[in-house]
Amino acid sequence: MRLPIVQHPLLAVHLHGVEGPAPSDCVYHQVSKHTDITLNPGSSAFFWLLSLFLSSVLWYAVEPLRSQLAFGLVFSVLFQEAFRLAFYALLKKAESGLMLLLEVEAKRNPAEPAKTFNRATMSYVSGLGFGVMSGIFSMLNVLASSGGAGIVGIRGGSQLFFLTSALMTHALILLHTCWSVVFHAHLDRRQWWAPPIVVASHMLISCLTLFNQSDNPQYAISLVPAFVMLIIFAFWALYVSGLRVRTLKQGVCCCLLTPATGQVFVPAN
Repeated sequence: MRLPIVQHPLLAVHLHGVEGPAPSDCVYHQVSKHTDITLNPGSSAFFWLLSLFLSSVLWYAVEPLRSQLAFGLVFSVLFQEAFRLAFYALLKKAESGLMLLLEVEAKRNPAEPAKTFNRATMSYVSGLGFGVMSGIFSMLNVLASSGGAGIVGIRGGSQLFFLTSALMTHALILLHTCWSVVFHAHLDRRQWWAPPIVVASHMLISCLTLFNQSDNPQYAISLVPAFVMLIIFAFWALYVSGLRVRTLKQGVCCCLLTPATGQVFVPAN
């Protein structure tokens, strides 16, 4: 079955430009409601921008390899992971100060529930900041290259270019979130085998996108592994954050509130 294609180029740009980061924007909107962690995504996004700056400097300095996309891609991934590690070190340094701020806020507002420092939450929102900034620049590059009149695919290109770019952007935003949770959690536990897996998976997914640059792009080669990797790392991130089958069942039960009394309904054994 042939997918419906938006024929108006400007409409296609707007639709797919919104479609890519839209699910992740919903997550970011939920994070923005919590003032104690709102600055964390912005700080991690700045670190991602620093990695982009260094990648750009290297690309500009090595003139003979500017035309080789794979060269810039590999070093871009390495710089991103280096700054993910740097941001983790920054969080460790700032942990005592953040805990002190939460204690001061609890004393000023004794009527409100006390907030506690949660490393998993900090890793989650820092990864979200990494991913959102990465997604913004990915979509900006795609939308900038689509400027001008014409219909997508009119010169032999794939009509699924925008849709694929949007899906890949969405997958990478969520992958960055999961990667940070896994990366930080295993560093806290001094389990040194896990961070290289994060770096290798990031490198793999990024290199697979090179198949999209050919005259006959194979989008499935990059999209399918990206979403499979997303499922794997999502469960891994939930596991290292403390989620178990028992706690998952308890959470589901807590969501079953009776509308009449507002009490929690727990199914009988």
